[in-house]
Amino acid sequence: LTVVLVAVMALGIGATTATFSVVYTLLLRPLPFPAPEELVVLKTRSAVLRGTAREVSLADFEDLRREARLTLSMAAFQPRRFGLLEGGAARAVEYARVTPGFFETLGIGPLLGRTFEPADDQPGGDVHKAVLSYGLWRDRFGSDPAVLGRTLRTSVTSLVVVGVMPAGFAYPTGAQLWVPVQSLDQVRGLERQRQRQDRTFQVVARLAPHARPAAAEAELQAIAAALARQYPSTNEGMEPFVLPLRDAELGDVRGYVRLLFAAVSLVLLVCVANVTNLMLVRLAARKRELAVRSALGASRRQLVLGQVAECVALASLGGFLGIGLAQFAVTAVPRAVAVRLPGWTSLAVHPPVLFFGVVVTLLTGATVGLVSGLVGSRANANDVLKEGGRGSSAGGRLKSGLVVAEVALAAVVLVSAVLLLRDLERLRQVRLGFDPEGVVTVQLSPFVPGREQERIRKSTAYFERMVSRLREIPGVVAVGGTDKFPFTGTYATRPTQAVEVRGDLQADVVHRAPAGFIDVTPGYFEAMHIPLLEGRGFREDDDLDAPWVIILSERAAASLFPGRSALGRQVRINTAGVVDPWATVVGVVGNVRYRASDADTAIEFYYPYKQYGLSTTRLALRLAEARPGLEAEIRKAAADVDPETPVEDVRALGELVSETLWQRRAWSTLLSAFALTALVLAGLGLYGVLAFSVAERTREIGLRMALGSLPRGVVALVARETCWLVAQGLTLGLAAAALVARALGSRLLGVRWFDPHTYVFVGLVLAAAGLLAALLPAVRAARVDPLIALRAE
Repeated sequence: LTVVLVAVMALGIGATTATFSVVYTLLLRPLPFPAPEELVVLKTRSAVLRGTAREVSLADFEDLRREARLTLSMAAFQPRRFGLLEGGAARAVEYARVTPGFFETLGIGPLLGRTFEPADDQPGGDVHKAVLSYGLWRDRFGSDPAVLGRTLRTSVTSLVVVGVMPAGFAYPTGAQLWVPVQSLDQVRGLERQRQRQDRTFQVVARLAPHARPAAAEAELQAIAAALARQYPSTNEGMEPFVLPLRDAELGDVRGYVRLLFAAVSLVLLVCVANVTNLMLVRLAARKRELAVRSALGASRRQLVLGQVAECVALASLGGFLGIGLAQFAVTAVPRAVAVRLPGWTSLAVHPPVLFFGVVVTLLTGATVGLVSGLVGSRANANDVLKEGGRGSSAGGRLKSGLVVAEVALAAVVLVSAVLLLRDLERLRQVRLGFDPEGVVTVQLSPFVPGREQERIRKSTAYFERMVSRLREIPGVVAVGGTDKFPFTGTYATRPTQAVEVRGDLQADVVHRAPAGFIDVTPGYFEAMHIPLLEGRGFREDDDLDAPWVIILSERAAASLFPGRSALGRQVRINTAGVVDPWATVVGVVGNVRYRASDADTAIEFYYPYKQYGLSTTRLALRLAEARPGLEAEIRKAAADVDPETPVEDVRALGELVSETLWQRRAWSTLLSAFALTALVLAGLGLYGVLAFSVAERTREIGLRMALGSLPRGVVALVARETCWLVAQGLTLGLAAAALVARALGSRLLGVRWFDPHTYVFVGLVLAAAGLLAALLPAVRAARVDPLIALRAE
């Protein structure tokens, strides 16, 4: 019994402590910045286009930074990738373009050297500087202090190292080095990024002491309103808003973490109920001992305290094992699940987590000891010690009530887990609009300097050579690329856009809808098996010298041209006053989901890459059959075309699709593990009560058998008791589960919160578990020998 008690406590305390480690790391642990409560992230949204949150344009950022008084400092940054050139080959490196004051806003100084000064970001100045992360300095330069002043060759430009950041600093997440904004502007001639409609920069700000986020947001919105009056074509209806840095970094993860902690708390309650039941069973076997101690002068308080001390000792042993289990879990789970958490996180059993585990251990032991001690010490010593007196069972109703509570709690956790699993399965089964089987993808980020049209022609030439070279690989039947590839995270949100349609009488009609603008190469639709429904695909002669053309998704064509063909019609995009040329619709293709959770309302516009250009692009290679050594051939082909363009992320498309569901899969798996634990514990609790009930009623069962009751009647007696307990638990549990599921509804995309199949399934599972738990006690009751049972009396 002691082994079972310790094991159950270890399981409950370990699961709770491990989960609290996640809660503490993500939600409670102070961010590794001075005064982190002052840090906020600034975003914008459009009241005109009713879109989702967007980033900030560099021009707007400069005006907001200059005019704001409730922010001490403000910095803009833009995560990017380029190739770090070593030995003639390029290695992909994540970096961030930042404005001066970026590190000062976060409150982190360099480990070596310095950070950026205003002079490092002046147009025409000496702007090609770099600050290294500690990890890059350690791994690529052997922690050499002489790295300061060293020149790095990258696929964009040469950079001089001016500083190294301390260990643990990784903001934005994944950044390995930082460069001034002007460093890339100067090389690529990115005048467009100074335009107000180009909202691609993230902004972090530090509030003045005692300034409230709401007040700072109101001030920024007042400044934005003045900008809208000054620049109505690009800023009308645009309003900034602020989020605490932690909230901006976590996004939807916060809700899942809370759900997980709520689930493990229910499991802990099931463990407490189970252990309390086991202790009551143990006390029933020791009732004569307790009666003797009471008769010899022990007070009820002494009996209760003795029980509390015993339970705390058992809980301490279980807690020691549970915290060890938690330590193993928080190190093993992140390795098993490919999770990219914010750079400031560090999953471990930190001192506050250890303290939490100790408190949970002591509370568990004290609660179990107090309840069982109060019940066990309530028996009348005279009745127990009478000759032949059997006394009364310790807490019979309480034991049954705890089992009902266990079943109810298990039902709540099971319903939540099954709903998430069904939702995950539905998302896996959605029609993607393309066929991922047999497709391998590779990401390329070539450096293309020059002005707008010059860069388009250069990037076109590169990808034309690249696609042609990849087609030479044996087994490759089609190759195509795009700048917004499905299920890669580069196309996570599609803001509402204004789309103009040229009418029959030259009256332009404006449509507003969540829209995506996608540049593709010829062969992309064939490589992805996206069906061409009308017209033609793109050709190599759809270039800058040809009329502008466009291909619509099926949903876009039906939305813009209901009841008629879209072929030959003309559309153009009006983004914050920047109007694209009129483009003629030459084809219509099937709808594509760019993530499993996409709503069926987004529309897609495809453009030929020779008219708009490509930068960071993912190519899709469709294979006749899978074969080994393909990645090496892809890397060789890329090196033949341009050895200074890094080859990134060579993976099967099916793997990319599966990876986008990692968050739902991870939370569903963990919640399912907790649900299974709760189910097993509820079954064990029910078995314990029934087994003890049968043992207590041996004389009664013997009398029934002696008076002619058949074994099946005795089995029915135990079954009725089981059904009554399970029915009570299910009634309470499913009602509570419905309330929990309703709150969970916003996270369910593929299934309704009140899904009848789920509730029926959970009811049947718990009923089956109850009957299984009752099987052995029922068989034992049916085998009672009346003669032996009565002789014992």
